[in-house]
Formats: sequence, structure tokens, C-alpha cells
Amino acid sequence: MNTFKVDLGARRLTPVGGNAIASPRQTITALGSLKLTEPEFLHPLVKLNFEHVLPGVLLLGEQVACHAGYIDLLGLDPNGCLVVVELKRGERDRRVDKQACDYADAIAGWTLSDAIRVRAEAHNSEAIREARVKIVEFLRTSVPHVDTIRLPIRIVLVAANFPEDVRCRVAAQNANGLDIRCLRVTLYEVADEYYMQFEEVTTESDDDGKYATLHPRGFTYDLFIDGQRHARRPLPYKRLVLDIATFLVKAGIGHEELQRILFDLKLPGDRARTTKSRQRGLWRVCDGTLETKSAFVASARTKYRDFNEKQWFCEPDELIHYGGQTLALVKDWGESTEKQLKAWQEGFPQFKIQWTKRPQRRQRRRQVTA
Repeated sequence: MNTFKVDLGARRLTPVGGNAIASPRQTITALGSLKLTEPEFLHPLVKLNFEHVLPGVLLLGEQVACHAGYIDLLGLDPNGCLVVVELKRGERDRRVDKQACDYADAIAGWTLSDAIRVRAEAHNSEAIREARVKIVEFLRTSVPHVDTIRLPIRIVLVAANFPEDVRCRVAAQNANGLDIRCLRVTLYEVADEYYMQFEEVTTESDDDGKYATLHPRGFTYDLFIDGQRHARRPLPYKRLVLDIATFLVKAGIGHEELQRILFDLKLPGDRARTTKSRQRGLWRVCDGTLETKSAFVASARTKYRDFNEKQWFCEPDELIHYGGQTLALVKDWGESTEKQLKAWQEGFPQFKIQWTKRPQRRQRRRQVTA
């Protein structure tokens, strides 16, 4: 547990001993009780005091854009592991873990080049070269490795409290190979001065299965169609979605029909994602048989003004060709993925689509060395 004296005006933390708040004090667990909302208080406070809140982690940037949204804070630890930091200020934010997992999945393929780019963009005074030198010195590695290593990812959740369902889901995700820490922040008032403590919360197992719903990122899937194994290796969940959608389209099921089935679903707690998906749609469709990513992106940008290739499956082996058109499926899939796939499964029983899931194996973190 780390204890700090807080300068509310300057948003600065000064380390103090735990005895500093041993006297009678008023505990302010809900940061909102002081009208200290996350964007106006907690976010800049953690950003400006990053080295105190997460010792040994280098801050790369804030509000880092990815296809799942904007990461509050992104860091890099000495082992070459990206650190996704998600900030919430109260118990009402019960999706903090799911949101952070979506962000982690969105940057799963990032390398040191991406870390350097984020650092350079966040620090306007740093060019790419200076950012590269800073990160290389921090990791004690050499520049030639910049483009060859996909960085592992861990997650840190910072909040005033963590409800039982969040703690149980985090424990289950950690048991399935993810690395998620929960830091509880508590604000104290002592003699008209404010102190803050950051304490790591122990997550707990869900013995009765009440909160057993896991983000699909924690699993790989074996896909079977008409009794035959579809792929030789287990698939990550987004590839599972893509392979099922590709099969159905090539089997003659219209892509509009696949979209209609999903949009007719009622998914409690997923209203924001569903609304966003309705506005954007599941597909980007271009005329002609476009074999390369560059050709599809060029065509899509002329047809869809807001087209961003990072949000769509548009690699050559991901594009779907049917009826003289080329289709790209959206990448934005989350915790309701299996429910949505089940709707397709039940909608087209003649294809006997089935899948089994298995927990991803826990992988050792790779030390980035020269």
C-alpha cells in the first residue's frame, strides 16, 4: 500500500509514511463526493504522478487511439510489456474490466515501433528518433528488434472500489492467462489536508458460477462445420467470427441477412456497443474482386468517407469474395460474441456449425533483450 499527500490544485502526490493518516480521518471512497470526476481529477493526477502510482513503468501516452476506443493511459514496463491503464471513479463503472480487455485485444499485435510512435505523438518535443532512444535506453535493448517483437500486454485497473462481479471476472481472466491488477484508490481528509492511498485488491474466485461470463479473449476455439473440423489449429475468437461469417456468405447467405439477425438480438448491458454497431454496420462492401488490401482500402475510402482499415478485416486472407463483390467484416466484437454466433448457428441449422472453446495457455512473458 502506497500513501501520498495530495495537492489538489497542482494534482501532485508526495510520498509519505502510512502513519501520516493514522489520526482520526474522514474517508472519501467515492471521489465524486468532492466533484472530482475521472477526467478532471483522477486522470491528470495519475498521469502527472505515473512514476509513483506504477513504479518502474514508462508512460507512453494518454487517450491512445485504437479501434476499440481510447486507452486512458498506456505504459511500458522494463520487461517490454505494454501496460493498459483504465481509470474509473466509482462502483457504477461495472464494465471497467471488459473495456480494458477490449483495448488490450485491440493492440495485441503492437510492436516496439507502435510504442515509439505513441511516445513520439504524446510528447510533441520528441521526434521519432528521440522517442526510440528513450525507449531503447529504458528497455536496455537494441534498435534492430523494434519491428520484430510483438509486445505482451498486462492491464491495471484503477478505481475507488471494485464490485464483487468485477473482482470475480478479473480472477477468472487471470486464471485463463491474462494479467490484470486492480488498484483501489482511497482519498482521506485529515485536518483540512488530503491524502491518497493506492492498494492492490486481491481478486476472488467465483465458486458458484454467478459471474462466470468471461471475455472471449481468454479462449481459443475449435470450429466444426457439418461435422468436419474447419481449421487445423484453434482459432482466436475474432478469427472464429470471421471464419463463420465467410463460410455463411460463400454458402449463399446474404451479408445483409447476417447483419439483420445480430441487430435483432437483445443484449442486456450492451446497448452502447449495439447502437454504435447499428450506426456503422457489420460490413464494408466494394464492387469487384479486390485481391489486395491496398486495392480494397482505396475503393472503400471512395465509398465510405469515415473508413478506417484498422477497424475491418481487410487483409488478403480476410477479405470475402462473392457475387462480384468484396466484403470486409468489422473487427469490433466483445463479450457478447458467443451469443451473437449462437444466433447465426440457430438461424442456419442445416450447416451444423459447432465450436468448442479451450482456455488459452498461460504464456511466459518474453524479456526484451539485445
